Amino acid sequence: MDQTTNPPDDVLPVSNVDGIAWPALPAPNIGTLLSLAYQLERSQWWSTERLTALQLLQLEKLLAHAKNTVPFYADRLKHMEVRPGEMRMDDLRQIPLLRRSDVQNSADALKSGAVPVSHLPFHKISTSGSTGRPLNALGTIVTGMFTRALTLRWYSWLNRDLNCTMADVGLPLASGRPGRRRWVPGFSTGPWLTLGANEPLERQLRWLSAENPHYIRTFPSNLKALLESCERTGVRFPNLRDVTTWGEVLDPGLRDYCSQVWGVPVFNSYGANEFGYIALQCPDTSDLHIQSETLIVEVLDDQGEPADVGSIGRMVVTDLHNFAMPLIRYELGDYAVMGSDCPCGRGLPIIERVLGRSRNMFVLPSGDRFWPIFSQVLGELQEVIPRLVQVQLVQQSRHEITARMVVSHPLDPSEEAKITSALAEAMRGAFKIRPEYVDEIPRAAGGKFLETICEIEEP
Repeated sequence: MDQTTNPPDDVLPVSNVDGIAWPALPAPNIGTLLSLAYQLERSQWWSTERLTALQLLQLEKLLAHAKNTVPFYADRLKHMEVRPGEMRMDDLRQIPLLRRSDVQNSADALKSGAVPVSHLPFHKISTSGSTGRPLNALGTIVTGMFTRALTLRWYSWLNRDLNCTMADVGLPLASGRPGRRRWVPGFSTGPWLTLGANEPLERQLRWLSAENPHYIRTFPSNLKALLESCERTGVRFPNLRDVTTWGEVLDPGLRDYCSQVWGVPVFNSYGANEFGYIALQCPDTSDLHIQSETLIVEVLDDQGEPADVGSIGRMVVTDLHNFAMPLIRYELGDYAVMGSDCPCGRGLPIIERVLGRSRNMFVLPSGDRFWPIFSQVLGELQEVIPRLVQVQLVQQSRHEITARMVVSHPLDPSEEAKITSALAEAMRGAFKIRPEYVDEIPRAAGGKFLETICEIEEP
């Protein structure tokens, strides 16, 4: 087991002292970041038990602050005694779940009336609101610092060379023009270039070809579209070393496809706007390590108890360091599968698989919900019917699913029948599949592509 994962040793912080270039004397905030990164490099190798004990220590601080300064928790925690050194995970589980509707309806009551000065300034966080109603929250300089430190650690895991070029094809840009910044503020690095994933695919490819990046970061759906185009046209990026995906569920088959077309690996990440990084891919496996130094993550079964390893459960997250708007036992709406200990030796718990949002589950005629997974079927269909470009399934009733399809040329009746039959079988044979041809399937507000949409209201 290799327990040394050092940051790139040829990327230097920018000195903040006149006349001093090297060794650099960085600005205080960069010095804090380096100190935090130093700690995280070591804590990843601690046992799960040691990490849990320190999580509980920080949880005590958070709960005491929330109870004393946040109106929402003054009521919710009024019967909880927070005694130093006595907190247990079972105590945390006695706190009711915080749901998205709670945050939307009680945003002001969830804000602290006495944020510690050392945590200021705070900043606003807004989700894309794919349900039609955005969620607004607050973060602080402290939560931002932890996100940057976790990012540095992940770069170290992946042996990223920060002198190289990153091409980030992700969130739509207000200006519509490509952006440029450093990898990490306060460090002398190569360029981090940005372009919105909502830009036409042809423009994305021209931009990537011109920049010839060493690394690409994008949504899984956008990666798939790029790979398909490159496979058809033969376009390649000679400098490319690996790809990072985020923001959507990653189909395992996409890793093999990327290796086949571009010859590079895919590294996946999982997070949420409200929390930043939640779990990051292990450098040695395809599993995701929970970032336990900043969060407590629970995966719960239908009875609200911790789900067994290998079982599907609801994701519930507590941010340990957000003192401006504490989110304690927040139910994300995602489902995931917990894993066992990782062979890499890190004590950070494992998520084997993220399944996605509960609101995208389909409803059977019986009222039961299920995951409408059809990526493998779609891939097989596209092999025999290449003119089938893209499919999105939309459920509006318990008996019928609309298959929105983008095709390069009109399908003949036998091809359409083959597609609807295969999709019906993938949907458990419980629905009629109604084809609907469209010129394009727009991305959601945050730039993500939704393969499935359930428009049936939950009971």
